[in-house]
Amino acid sequence: MCRGARHQVALIEAAGRAPRAPFMADLITVALYTGCRRGELLGLDWARVDLKQKLIHLEGRHIKSGKRRSVPLCETACAALLRRARFHAEHCPDTQWVFFYRDGHQAKDIRGAFYAACRATNPADLTFHDPTLAQLGW
Repeated sequence: MCRGARHQVALIEAAGRAPRAPFMADLITVALYTGCRRGELLGLDWARVDLKQKLIHLEGRHIKSGKRRSVPLCETACAALLRRARFHAEHCPDTQWVFFYRDGHQAKDIRGAFYAACRATNPADLTFHDPTLAQLGW
């Protein structure tokens, strides 16, 4: 496994230990394997996820470019979304959000959990939209 891939695995594992952000590991996984931006994923609702067709549908208002697009999902991204679907069904079936806090509120500010995972894996200057986060996704 190359250094970048080892770092990504370590980052996902560290994110999985975020007590107040139970979605963090899956969020990073989906970001890695789709290339979606933080805002696109944090604003993602279940109506725009098609696990049968393995697609995420993003409307123009959800995208920086303003152009509608559908994002294909690989098996790893689908697995992360299936974990979110199980968590959703078990903990907060009334929320529309894919990435949400235990109380059902939409996840918005992930900086604390993300930077804690980064510190645990050592790259202090990494940001969520850093190109090194997307090495696997495109």
